[in-house]
Amino acid sequence: MIAVPFPLAIYGLSMWLPTIIKGFGVTDSTTGLLSGVPYLFAVLGLCIVPRHSDKKRERYWHIVAVTSFGAVMLATSAWAGSAQLQFAFICLAAFSLYAIQPVVWALPGEFLTGASAAVGIAAINSIGNLGGYFGPAGVGFIKDRTGSLTAGLYFLAATLLVAVIVTFAVRAALERPRAG
Repeated sequence: MIAVPFPLAIYGLSMWLPTIIKGFGVTDSTTGLLSGVPYLFAVLGLCIVPRHSDKKRERYWHIVAVTSFGAVMLATSAWAGSAQLQFAFICLAAFSLYAIQPVVWALPGEFLTGASAAVGIAAINSIGNLGGYFGPAGVGFIKDRTGSLTAGLYFLAATLLVAVIVTFAVRAALERPRAG
């Protein structure tokens, strides 16, 4: 379950990003150029967050903090009153969305071993890939119903908050003493 919100938010944002940017009233060429900027922030996040997580040997609080930050940035981008602010918040959301992926994928290796690791990681990947469908489709459905992408950005932010809650649930389940 923890794997679904991340690709859902990533694909939901990346598929609709050009439409959001085009809504700023810029040309097609400018839309294309600006569409690449959030990914520069993503690269920066990929260089910082996983390294820090490895250095501290800590996964859960990194996932919670960075995912929460991403959710707030997506929601704030929907709320922002100007195109410049909305774009800045989208860039910060991209930083979070991509930076947290390696940390999330390092987590199963902390409690799965051997054959169960192979099966578990395959199951996580398979279920997670459903987010690749539901993110863009969900934003599109919401846009069709509301006529705006704002509610779609709130939807993506909400799915990230679900990931935070699930992270706490996973941690609690793994720390529970085993009966035996």
